[in-house]
Amino acid sequence: MNKDLIVKLRKMGSFVNILYIEDDKEVSEQFENLFRKVFKNIDVVSNGDEGLKKYLSQEYDIVITDIEMPHMDGITLIKEIRKINSEQLIVVTSAYNNSKYLQALIEHGVDKFILKPFDMNKLFRDIARIVSIMYNKKRSEHLQQQLQEKVKLNQLLLDNMITPIVVINADKIHYKNEKFDELFQLNCDIESEECSLSRIFKNEKISQLKNGEFLEYIQLHSSEEYIYLKSANLERFRVVVSPLEGTLNTLVSFVNTEVINREIDRLKCEAKVDALTQLSTRETFTEELETLLENEENYCVICFGLKNIKELIRNFGVGHLHDIYKVLGKNLRIYFEDEISRNSLSLYYFDTNHFVALVHSPERKKIKIMLKEFGNKYRYTTKMAKTYEPMYLDILGMELRSELSVEKNVSEVENQLYMLNGEA
Repeated sequence: MNKDLIVKLRKMGSFVNILYIEDDKEVSEQFENLFRKVFKNIDVVSNGDEGLKKYLSQEYDIVITDIEMPHMDGITLIKEIRKINSEQLIVVTSAYNNSKYLQALIEHGVDKFILKPFDMNKLFRDIARIVSIMYNKKRSEHLQQQLQEKVKLNQLLLDNMITPIVVINADKIHYKNEKFDELFQLNCDIESEECSLSRIFKNEKISQLKNGEFLEYIQLHSSEEYIYLKSANLERFRVVVSPLEGTLNTLVSFVNTEVINREIDRLKCEAKVDALTQLSTRETFTEELETLLENEENYCVICFGLKNIKELIRNFGVGHLHDIYKVLGKNLRIYFEDEISRNSLSLYYFDTNHFVALVHSPERKKIKIMLKEFGNKYRYTTKMAKTYEPMYLDILGMELRSELSVEKNVSEVENQLYMLNGEA
């Protein structure tokens, strides 16, 4: 049996819930014993009626069922499941290659039909394909959720930016952020023909221009600064016009140069180091990767997170989660002080329980051993607690690939992080 396939299946299987229905006790026990070594969450029942009750009680990613069973046969069970969830992944096992069954299974959109007795190598390959579909779907949903959260965050950032901005669409103001309203007080309705940006500034050349004309003028005179009409302090703004690619919208920013430079310097410092763990951020990793991939020296990445995070939360409470990561960051910096000082190792905090070590390849074996032994040396406790919990790490390694772009390498790293077992 392919060892690499088993390892891959075990990693993917930790994210998959399986319902297995089989009335033959011997086959059921054989299957269950085998698959519990791979899958973290698997429920086993002995007939279709119990299977349907179990299915109604919770969600499953994959249903594996026999056909001929007491109380409710597999075909009837599949019909009932399809009524509840037409997209459910279903695998059928049977000792009979009967055409009437096959026709019914085709009609009900079964994803895989596996004949008994099982060829274990083929069985694992077939199940691996199904699990891979499920894993990729979950991964896609996870990325989509991240994208939606990013869109919400971007909207929040736009609303709270220190720079006043507006979005122009078809000569009308389509959006203006809170800073724009607060500073310029352009009292007119969005989408109104009368809502013209030229009314903001002390400049007779632009005072009567409509928004489209105003943008054209700004683009031709990009180096000019404009004095805000209502300002007692003669505040000067540079207006930046940026067409938004793939849309008919134009982003217009009003930059108070002195203020924005101070803020940019502050944000750059904050973005490079995570305030909680005091480790470098994902953005810093991406930035440094561009330089590393051009070098002839080989580097690898080790992804890791707290393996026993659930036990830590159970013992100390979810309210201690930030403190746990803070302590972990501190301990990592102490533990790898020599390696960091020799530039053979850099540590990064990507997001919740997702850490990355960028390692000079000759040091890879040593660093992996150190990470595996980390929990034997470092533990978490509090002054009030009567117990402690070791800080064991779950790790996965990969080589950086110079033939791939920075973005592709970062994506591979994030895939490895997603496959870690630790949760929180």
